[in-house]
Amino acid sequence: MLKDFSYFNLKHTINNPLRIFFLCGSFFNTKGGNKLDKRIVLKKHIESLNPNYKCLILEENFLFRQSKSKLNYNDINMKSLKDIELLTSLMSDKVMIFHESVSTAAEIGLFSSDKIINDKMIILAPDSYSIEQDVISGFINLSYNNKVLPDYNIEIIRYYPGTYSYEISNNSNKIHTYFVNNVLGENLKSRLNNSLEISEVCINIEKQNKYNLFNNEISKYYVAGKELNVMLNIKHLVTLLTSLFSADEVKRKLREPISGGVDGSTKIKRKVLFKAISVIKSYFIEYIERAILSNNPTLRFEKIKISLASTNITFSQSVSYFIYVLYGINLIDINTTFKKLTIAVQFEQISEAYVDLIISPTNGGIAEVLNIE
Repeated sequence: MLKDFSYFNLKHTINNPLRIFFLCGSFFNTKGGNKLDKRIVLKKHIESLNPNYKCLILEENFLFRQSKSKLNYNDINMKSLKDIELLTSLMSDKVMIFHESVSTAAEIGLFSSDKIINDKMIILAPDSYSIEQDVISGFINLSYNNKVLPDYNIEIIRYYPGTYSYEISNNSNKIHTYFVNNVLGENLKSRLNNSLEISEVCINIEKQNKYNLFNNEISKYYVAGKELNVMLNIKHLVTLLTSLFSADEVKRKLREPISGGVDGSTKIKRKVLFKAISVIKSYFIEYIERAILSNNPTLRFEKIKISLASTNITFSQSVSYFIYVLYGINLIDINTTFKKLTIAVQFEQISEAYVDLIISPTNGGIAEVLNIE
């Protein structure tokens, strides 16, 4: 057992949560100048609206190979881009796709197959006159812009880009789009701002009969044999993981430098992140187990299993990737000189809204329930 006897509040509402926006597109332009990548421009706009709004662009932060500047998916056993994008979408509050290619059409199809993701998607489509074709046509139009059967419709927002031609070969050119002067148009800003309001997060983890588990919107727990099964929807998992960064004991542990003689920035980064993942995973398991026991003192079990509703992604993969996401949205970083994790001041401020999700008993009651000395 960990020294800290705190545990999760299983029923609580977060009024101003961290909000993550997943920005997708077919071509990521790393060059600067007056034609910044559209996702970079959109990211700057969204993050200027609210300090709790954070945008994630996968290409900015992650690769499938070793890099001095970016994290490697393989290090956390994430080898499928499909799984990575699905998990990112599930963890995000909005999924925003600049649709202009076959790749982004495939993303729309992948994400829309999950009703939870489908309901939080926004397709950003260029005006058909700008690029001399309409990307919202055929199957996409009938499936996601259907006036007769609107249940699976996705919000589509048109924008008016500048264009330039990119030469693929002597006989082939491709049109790329950009925001003129690296600024969103007023109409697009207005449409986006109206779409980004996200409601509070309500945590409610209930005890269930194991035969009454059909509703995947509800997070629940039940005992089967000698095993405590905890099944969480992904939003609740993200919220509880975020709340751990409001606990002083957890932050102290995260900030401890790694031990041992590790050289090279890439190896240091990897080891610091592995330690952070291990710390967060251990505290999460302890806190959820104590929380359930505090509500059910007579409950008996020998082991605990935590799983996620509506996905094959494991709890361990989710925790690992959550730490990657925090790194990708600049809420945590790695000090390679001192070989330790750093937590951004802004994350400290954001996590203040999560303080009441952690119950810290002062009378030792929970310790008695758990038979902790």
